[in-house]
Amino acid sequence: MTLQNFFTKREIVMDSKINISFDVEDIFGDKFLLNETLLDILEFCDSQQIPTDVYITAMRFSSIKENEKLLHLLHSSNYINVGYHSNTHSFKTIPEQNSFSKLKNIEEYDFDISTKSLNKNKGGIKTLSSEVNLMAFRCPGFCWTPDYFDLMSEYEINHTTIDIKYDKVFKYKNVIVLPVYTKAIEKVESENELITAIGQKEFLSVYLHPARLIYNHFWDKLKENTYHVLTSREIYDDYKIRIEKIKELFLVLKRNFSLFSVRQLSFRPEVTSEYEKHSLQEKLLESMTDKWGWSQILTPIDKDYHINKLKYAFDSIQIGKTIITEA
Repeated sequence: MTLQNFFTKREIVMDSKINISFDVEDIFGDKFLLNETLLDILEFCDSQQIPTDVYITAMRFSSIKENEKLLHLLHSSNYINVGYHSNTHSFKTIPEQNSFSKLKNIEEYDFDISTKSLNKNKGGIKTLSSEVNLMAFRCPGFCWTPDYFDLMSEYEINHTTIDIKYDKVFKYKNVIVLPVYTKAIEKVESENELITAIGQKEFLSVYLHPARLIYNHFWDKLKENTYHVLTSREIYDDYKIRIEKIKELFLVLKRNFSLFSVRQLSFRPEVTSEYEKHSLQEKLLESMTDKWGWSQILTPIDKDYHINKLKYAFDSIQIGKTIITEA
């Protein structure tokens, strides 16, 4: 199938820098179709030299390994970069939000169920890091706590993304944090819609769930700790066209913007005022407590624990300038 020219070829004059990323999650559906779709899109990005960050859960990776071409591409491509997306997206994986009793059937993926287990059960990340070079981490739903930085440092994962309204990178425990405005693009219908999403933001992470190009139902309900088993009845009739449309959209981005991988970020500290540090702290606290309804999910004790931990650690956070190198 050839590209359909869904979008015009006019130039978009904007200075925004775009990070393209995929969230490849557990998904309870047709694993063969999901793997072949992911392979199709990633082969396209590789052939077009489009930097792409792929955040994969350890549970999902167990089925990816069954596709030799896909596994080889993740190993060998100079443009496809693998990130860690927690062990499982099927349940809340944010520390302190689960009890082990809920996860007896997936014990091998439970290291990040609570902060108490961070130094004990690392089955998922240990397996994944032994198979591919992990360059970054993204929490499910962009949720996060300071505890994850210890784990990232241990496995030499040097980059992460956090969805907060802040326009500078910062560094904590040798991990470069890219604050990004995010936009899911599975359903972008026009170039104007794309421009509106990007606006005048310096950085934007456009991301998609490849499974959403196939299935018309979103499988995951992170808040409720439940998931939906996807069936053939929920496959889009035109899913092949939807995949080609995304490829065309990526070419639009390549023609008009500077594309970068999180792996291309480097960090240069700068002298910042106490006011700016305080502003960043407030935004971090806001993102920690509000994203995915944390204020309703966490108990007051758990919430205070994470907030206080961030406050104590804040003196070691450096604000800096980012340098995006050539691919």
